[in-house]
Amino acid sequence: MFVGWACALISISFSSLIVFLAYIVGWRNPRQYGSHDLLKLDTLGIFAIVLTIAVVFSMFAFRLLQKKKPKQRLMSPLVLKVWGTFFAIGGAIGLIDGIANHRWQQLPQLGEMLAGSNSMAVAAFALARIWKDDDRVV
Repeated sequence: MFVGWACALISISFSSLIVFLAYIVGWRNPRQYGSHDLLKLDTLGIFAIVLTIAVVFSMFAFRLLQKKKPKQRLMSPLVLKVWGTFFAIGGAIGLIDGIANHRWQQLPQLGEMLAGSNSMAVAAFALARIWKDDDRVV
C-alpha cells in the first residue's frame, strides 16, 4: 500500500513538473525574454521523458492501490525490459549530448547519471529474467 502511494506521489510530482515547465517555456519565456523554445527538439524530448515517467508511475499506483488485487504481477517481463531500455538509452543520450555540446564541467554529473540509469536498467533486466524463469516453473 505504501509503495502505491509513493508511486502516486511521484506521478503527481512529475505531472506538476510538466505543467510548470509548460508555463515557463510556453508562456513566461516568450513574454519576458523573447525566447520561443516550446517546439525545439530538446524541449520536446524533456517533455516526453517527464510525461513517460508520470504515466508509468501513475499506472503503477493504479495497479497497487486497487481494491481487488489482480492475480498478475505488477509488470510483465516485456514491460520491465522496455523500462530498462528507456533508462539505459536516456543516460547514454545525456552523456552524448554533454560531449557533443562541449559541456565539460557537467561531465562528472552526466557520468553519475549514466551509472545510475544503467544500474536501474540492469536491475530491470535481471528482474525480468527472474520473473520469466518463474513463469516457466509454474
